[in-house]
Amino acid sequence: ISGTVYQSDGVTVITGVNIGVSVVSGSPCGDWSDMVWHWTTDGQYTIYGLPPGTYYLRADNGNQSDYINEWWAETASSFSCGDANAITISDASVSGKDFQLDMGYSISGTLYQSDGSTVITGVSICVKAASGSPCSGWSDVMWHCTTDGQYTIRGLPSGTYYLRADNNDDQSNYVNEWWASAASVHLSDCGDAESITISDASVSGKDFQLDEGYSISGTVYQSDGITPITDATIGFVVSQVSQGGNPCGNNIDVAWGNTNDGHYTINGLPSGIYYVNTENNSQSNYVNEWWADPSSSIDCSAAEPITISDASVSGKDFQLDMGYSISGTVYKEDGVAPVTDASIGISVKQRDDTRDDRIEVAWSDTSTGTYTVHGLPPGTYYVRTDNNGQSNYVNEWWASGGSSFEFENA
Repeated sequence: ISGTVYQSDGVTVITGVNIGVSVVSGSPCGDWSDMVWHWTTDGQYTIYGLPPGTYYLRADNGNQSDYINEWWAETASSFSCGDANAITISDASVSGKDFQLDMGYSISGTLYQSDGSTVITGVSICVKAASGSPCSGWSDVMWHCTTDGQYTIRGLPSGTYYLRADNNDDQSNYVNEWWASAASVHLSDCGDAESITISDASVSGKDFQLDEGYSISGTVYQSDGITPITDATIGFVVSQVSQGGNPCGNNIDVAWGNTNDGHYTINGLPSGIYYVNTENNSQSNYVNEWWADPSSSIDCSAAEPITISDASVSGKDFQLDMGYSISGTVYKEDGVAPVTDASIGISVKQRDDTRDDRIEVAWSDTSTGTYTVHGLPPGTYYVRTDNNGQSNYVNEWWASGGSSFEFENA
């Protein structure tokens, strides 16, 4: 796939700055991954060695310029993932897939320790610009990771953002916090986060004052409680609940981690009461479970709190059961041709009285239309597709005689 990277006028080639063009598989507004990159400083790109399939293209400024990261689309490239157009390669290379990048703006500031005067250096901390609501669903738009305490997030289109400092995969015990004008606030205090609006100029002086926290650590075992899990990557989510709440309600996720050797440590936690659950990352059949003593549990109501007061805690071990998977193919309405021109979300739900009780989710493969949802404990489930607002395929429930829009037929 080849083309040219232009400025927004569609005529002037972008030269002298590094722009990356990547081939993306998956869903632009859902789960996607970069397959192949090409960096260019002369505005011309060619990405070689692609097998036949359906792809998306994305231009990335590498946080080195204020050109906005955009998806390729037929009329003009766009920052919005919903505007991305697919490119299908069957038996020949394609050319002329040009970008027309708009200029954006930047947000910058300094990361201080909690005293507000000592700059944090020597550890990697990422500052992320997020869209959405800090308390009810947000997504990271752009970010900049720094080890000298100075950050600049470049290439942001006009809009309203929230800033979040992230200790970058638990590389330090600095607490993840939202930006606020008086002083940055913990993720659990999301209601105190303040927005930053960019209209026609860059903004600066958006400083953080990060507290130092503590850690939770332990080992994730197979169900025997003896054998560490080393054959899969297991994720961990640390959450808090509102006063009087429980982990089966609305949780606020405050920290994350991963392990592939069975041992985990989640850093940067302030004093408080937490719940921890595992995430199989849709890669294995280990069931997602909540920490409890003496054994982790699938049932959120059996989850037990972990209290941190003034010291880190250890020995919070999991004993994960092996589950099962549901797999199949997403066909077009003829029941013969697989859907390969869109990535379809697959949600597995457990109760028949709500459409929101999601247990697991996966994405269909755009090259084959197939899907697999991992890590399901024995039980009765309903399966539903989700077009993610990117295609005109109707969201339907699985049924043996043919999928149906009507939940009553599921």
